[in-house]
Amino acid sequence: MKKLHLQPGETVWAVELDADLVPEDVTGFLFLAQVQGYVIAAAEPYGYDDLADELEYFAEETREGMSEELMVFPAQDCYATREEAEAAAEKEVEENE
Repeated sequence: MKKLHLQPGETVWAVELDADLVPEDVTGFLFLAQVQGYVIAAAEPYGYDDLADELEYFAEETREGMSEELMVFPAQDCYATREEAEAAAEKEVEENE
């Protein structure tokens, strides 16, 4: 199982796939946790000074309307740097051609 060495609050880079499971984009998300091979991330940081403020925001959003701003990705599709994610996406596209 792939283990990312990120701390909550850092940026995690995910390779997003299209409907045919071909890499379509690389996007940065706010890393929250990794559990049993999955990465839990926030859709985007909201400009707060620290992780506690970000989490408070998401808790309020959840209470008010069950927000879908948290995402879960397979860890195999996530990387610590944008460069790693882009290289992995390019490699997978080449393998699918």
